[in-house]
Amino acid sequence: GAQLGLRRKLLHLVDSTEARVFNLDELQRIRSSFQLHALHGRMDKAAFHSTMKRLGFEDVPVDRMFELFDRNGDGSIDYKEFLGSLATLRESGEAALRMCFQIYDENSTGSISRVDISKVLGNILSGFDNETLTAKLEEIFQRMDTNGDGEIQYEEFKAGIFSEPVLVQCFLQPMDHIGSLPMEHFVSSDINRGIIDQRYIM
Repeated sequence: GAQLGLRRKLLHLVDSTEARVFNLDELQRIRSSFQLHALHGRMDKAAFHSTMKRLGFEDVPVDRMFELFDRNGDGSIDYKEFLGSLATLRESGEAALRMCFQIYDENSTGSISRVDISKVLGNILSGFDNETLTAKLEEIFQRMDTNGDGEIQYEEFKAGIFSEPVLVQCFLQPMDHIGSLPMEHFVSSDINRGIIDQRYIM
């Protein structure tokens, strides 16, 4: 009935193989959050920042994630790009791991440096004082850099996440909690501002 109708409306916007990664509740929240911040069906970097925060991504390098979500490189993100990239993270397979690696590899060099690790994890591990944080980051880097060449290659990253899950959990964990976030967090403000169509409300 109503649920099937809503799902059809959501699915016509995206490739069904991407949408199938999420359940109906999650699709509602993702779509609503996108609509709240997008202008003419696209998000710029500022809108993307707000949307990702709404979805539970805290202390992550959102500028770099914007570059990766913007698959056609036109400087904005449409809904298909947005949902497709979130689906990649949600599936938590090889593609998700590669995306996490690319988030660290800010300059797309194919490897991760000490500076790259510090930029990303420095915010995530912000509970430490500077001296402890510096030591912790160096410890993580040395454990990951198994061949000692001063760079972390993809295979080292892939092997190292088992001993250092903090490297990926900040990008993967929010995807597991979208469906449990209060719907009013997404919908009430959208309705009040006249942004979300009533058809998307169950």
